[in-house]
Amino acid sequence: MSTLVVETIKHTNDTTLFASDTSGQLTVKGEGTNTTNLQQGLTKVWCSWTGVSAVAYDSFNVSSLTDNSATENLVSYTNGFNTAGHMAINYSSNHNSGGLDQNSSSYLGVYSPNPGSAKFLSMSNQNAAYQTCNISGDLT
Repeated sequence: MSTLVVETIKHTNDTTLFASDTSGQLTVKGEGTNTTNLQQGLTKVWCSWTGVSAVAYDSFNVSSLTDNSATENLVSYTNGFNTAGHMAINYSSNHNSGGLDQNSSSYLGVYSPNPGSAKFLSMSNQNAAYQTCNISGDLT
């Protein structure tokens, strides 16, 4: 086995494409002259599920999915966040005529986020057939 040890990778025009520091943080070249911290720019949790029975279609970093009530689901994380200040993007829709559409969509909102989980509430008093969330933030 071989090990490649570098701190910086540069393009032939001398622009830095990749850099790491002693803490293991990775910085990559972003758009224009910007750089992006690789760890902070990743989605830390994602899940898609049926709100009807709280069964996950697929997920990442999700330890459990709980149907708390007719309109509330709890997504618990395998690896939690440093604070409750993480951010979730969510979407919901119903199956109609064999596909997903907005004709009878359910409005899904996140509330009560804490470092280990977040609750998702259907604002239209129905659980949609297809619900999703993508969550970003700093993991512990």
